[in-house]
Amino acid sequence: MPNPDEAALNLEHVLAQNAEPSDWTGITTADDVATWAYRVGNMVLLTKTENDDIGNGAFETKKSVLKASQLALTSEVGRRGDWGPKQIDERQRKLAKLAVKTWSR
Repeated sequence: MPNPDEAALNLEHVLAQNAEPSDWTGITTADDVATWAYRVGNMVLLTKTENDDIGNGAFETKKSVLKASQLALTSEVGRRGDWGPKQIDERQRKLAKLAVKTWSR
């Protein structure tokens, strides 16, 4: 774990829990937001300060902060050209494969 202190490190929903659907590719309704915002593939770790700074903005406003992260899995998201259901699903599949390698039986 990079840092167990919740005051220092937070879980960030890239597609925000209350995102404006029109700001995101492939997201057209509030139901779409609810479907995709809580997927593991949509979540990254950020410092509390960074998380507070980017708030609930669109992906374009979050990209540079994500990309600059010292955490490799967070930085990868920031290097994406776009963020929507396809990218969330791809990342979730990647994280599942990493989890199996990391926490093998």
